[in-house]
Amino acid sequence: MEDSNVAARLKTIIEALGLSDSQFADSCSISRPTLSLLLAGKNKKISDIMLSQIHEAFPKVSILWLLFGEGNMFSTEKSDQEGEVKGNENQKFPASPRDEEEQLNLINVKQLENIIQDVVNKSFEAYRSTIENTVLKISEPQSARKVSEITIYYDDFTFETFIPEK
Repeated sequence: MEDSNVAARLKTIIEALGLSDSQFADSCSISRPTLSLLLAGKNKKISDIMLSQIHEAFPKVSILWLLFGEGNMFSTEKSDQEGEVKGNENQKFPASPRDEEEQLNLINVKQLENIIQDVVNKSFEAYRSTIENTVLKISEPQSARKVSEITIYYDDFTFETFIPEK
């Protein structure tokens, strides 16, 4: 990984977002001098903490692209209604990263509710099917069994056999 390319890609992201370096640093909770040193090439490495701060502030920014230049600058996994970013079109970001986080949390809660409802429905259907099968087995007429003989053994090693009359 060439660190200078990371700095160049970071500059490209800041420009694409239409932010100044200081606005970007503030949005990501990165100190302005740290970002400035990185962009100027004086800091050669980008830390994991800085990457996570960038990702937290701008989740649509592709960390894979930032680090290695692979794929698109912005991820396109979200639907248009959720603020999808495509290519270098006019980017629309929420007023603050927290707004985006709250929207994503709401989406995750809705997805979780749907998953739970599906599991409940499937479990109910499986349970219902088991009950129906059990009820059918119980309600089936049992073959009428009759006693054919009774043998009684005594402690003196004798026995008697009783056969019912037909």
